[in-house]
Amino acid sequence: MTPIAFSIFGHAIHWYGIMAGIGFLAAVWMAQRKHESVELSEDQIINVYVWTMLFAIIGARIYFVIKYYNTFTDGNLLQYFAIWEGGLVYYGGFILASTFMILYTYFKNINILKMMDLFAVTLPLGHFFGRIGCFLQGCCFGAPTTSPLGFKYPQTMVDGHYCYPDIIKLYGDLPIHPVQLYEAFTILVVFLIGLKLYGKFKPGRSAAFYFIAYGIGRFYVEGFRGEYADQHLVNIGNFTLMPGQFDSLFFIIPTGIGIWILAGIVDWYRKRKIATTNA
Repeated sequence: MTPIAFSIFGHAIHWYGIMAGIGFLAAVWMAQRKHESVELSEDQIINVYVWTMLFAIIGARIYFVIKYYNTFTDGNLLQYFAIWEGGLVYYGGFILASTFMILYTYFKNINILKMMDLFAVTLPLGHFFGRIGCFLQGCCFGAPTTSPLGFKYPQTMVDGHYCYPDIIKLYGDLPIHPVQLYEAFTILVVFLIGLKLYGKFKPGRSAAFYFIAYGIGRFYVEGFRGEYADQHLVNIGNFTLMPGQFDSLFFIIPTGIGIWILAGIVDWYRKRKIATTNA
């Protein structure tokens, strides 16, 4: 097991990039199956997803570079763009992609709550494959464990360098939590439940469910992470939180609650407007 799947003309193709590509295709495929719910053609779905994913990747990489800027020390500018080696932060991608989606739906006169629901039921499928890619790449890794679920990354060397240097440097051959797989499983459960409930709620509620359910799952799973240095931890009173726990508690879950409330307000206003028109 190594982070590199194969090479083409001397250029390494990483598992992370392959899994991210599979995730994108899976999300688009699922969106095409549900395209009628947002009154867009399959071609329009592909268009909006390509642009949204592009902005998501850019935002996720920008967030990563800002957050871990002190790790970029060799002066090579290419390293800031080397997403094929891993290094994307979900929240940065979400912020930039959401900004694009809001503008897109506004100018195309599309119901933004319905579009959010569509993304909420397709994004987890892509995210699931992305987390598998993280596991194969060896990023976002877990802390040491004596649990039967512990996984030992191989101490394989290529050209005199360890394939998983960060893990080997911190924990040697100790078994660690395969936290990426924990999260992949969590995301898969959220996806399957969301898919089952899709279309059975008021517009916006599927998106709200996704944020709340994913935020809760992410908060729990994040506690098994093991790659953060002390300066990256967040101290609130007597509690120490992982960065992902902080984001889940103060960003993802509140966003879901806010969308749930907004969906209710929009539905109330729609019904009131209909009642007034028919009076």
